[in-house]
Amino acid sequence: MQVCNMAVCAVCYNLFTRWHPGLVFSRESFKQLFGYGGYLLMATVFQEACKNVQTLIIGRRFSPVQVGLYGQAHKLDQINSYAIPQVLVQVMFPFYSRIQSDKERLALVLGKCVRIIALFIFPLLTLLIIVAEPLIVFLFDEQWRECAPYFRILCIGGLFTSLQNINFYAVAARGHSRVLFQWSFYKWGSLLVLLLCGMNFGMFGIMWAMAISNANIFVVNALLSNRYVGYPFGCQIRSLLPFVGACLLAAFVVMGVYFKNLYNNAETPGLWSMSVCFVAVYIIIVFVFRFRVLTDIRYIYQTVIKR
Repeated sequence: MQVCNMAVCAVCYNLFTRWHPGLVFSRESFKQLFGYGGYLLMATVFQEACKNVQTLIIGRRFSPVQVGLYGQAHKLDQINSYAIPQVLVQVMFPFYSRIQSDKERLALVLGKCVRIIALFIFPLLTLLIIVAEPLIVFLFDEQWRECAPYFRILCIGGLFTSLQNINFYAVAARGHSRVLFQWSFYKWGSLLVLLLCGMNFGMFGIMWAMAISNANIFVVNALLSNRYVGYPFGCQIRSLLPFVGACLLAAFVVMGVYFKNLYNNAETPGLWSMSVCFVAVYIIIVFVFRFRVLTDIRYIYQTVIKR
């Protein structure tokens, strides 16, 4: 699958760009490009190395059954917390680069992207926390039910994971790749320390260590964004609070209906009923309170995606 994926990407890149390398080498261009991209490369390599060490620690410390449960929960979480937000990040990075000299506009667009990610990912992850057990049984069968608690904790960490790269690439667009590389030692070093501490408390200790690390990485990237992009950290947190409130209120309604039926010995709502109810309540809240993100979506579509 991976080989076919890369092959198709390579063909498509050539078809769409219609650019082919020539037999010319520019030392000046190499120095300029590698001076920027080299730090991003090293930061990425360091990140992947630490993630592999994370897998190694889990594999060496815990039983194959626990590792399998973690692996299944981690795969499902990666789709929601990382893959979906990454689509917006890949679209926005070239746009960030075009407006890198206009710091005020870059901060404005970054704020819009943060709110758009929160609009879609926060309710998705909140809903997955609620329906984790029936969803996993539906997708993978009854034998994987025990990975639901791991998945819930990973979803909590995923709330922070979803916002990490949007801040990271805004700073990168400003040309501060070296700063990002330097801070990667702290971010991923902290992850290893947390894992070493967490493994003393079993698999749940490892899960919470990863969730805390995700929160720590988000805070670091947001603070770097505050310094180099001009998007205040406090403003970013305040812009996320309405989505957190809407998710908690929708979850409260859904769980209220569930426990009311359970208390009255009535049939409890199933996976799809709870999902539809949660989404409906969340959408009503967003439109009734006229969340600012509704105009943000229109702006991003007209100025970036449509163009």
